[in-house]
Amino acid sequence: MTDTDLSPMQEQDFDDEFGGPPAARRVPPLTALLAVGVALALAFTSGVLTQKHHDASASSASARSAPTGGFAPGGLGRGGNQAAAGGGTAGGGSTAAGPAVIGTLVKTDGKTATVQDLGGKQHLVHLTASTTATRTTTLALTALKAGATVTVTGTANADGSIGATAITVR
Repeated sequence: MTDTDLSPMQEQDFDDEFGGPPAARRVPPLTALLAVGVALALAFTSGVLTQKHHDASASSASARSAPTGGFAPGGLGRGGNQAAAGGGTAGGGSTAAGPAVIGTLVKTDGKTATVQDLGGKQHLVHLTASTTATRTTTLALTALKAGATVTVTGTANADGSIGATAITVR
């Protein structure tokens, strides 16, 4: 039997016995709020993952194309340092443009220095008569001591070392 086979009386009896179609229910406000919160959390997580993927591909591309021994021009190794990216330092040090290394001075002999960056990589730094070392005042190059945290700026050499124009002791 189909709906068209029922008489109006039978339809009324059917509705009385089994009830009519259910009434539309409103979504409780708390449920709606939770649904919106979940949607926002998913959107945020998606944005984070997209940015993470974008940063990974951008940094690997710049590392392959950097002609300055692994340093982005005006920046440094692992993603750069915003203070050094423009060539200056947050501590009021050098404003020289070129690669910069921030890390610990491992050793120095007055002509070269080895600096271990924040990622653990060691960089050979060539010191010249025009290289400056500063704390709050200019230091003699002989005042550089192993174990000091330093920022080195200068020019990239073909062998991957840095020709230092300035060293800031932190």
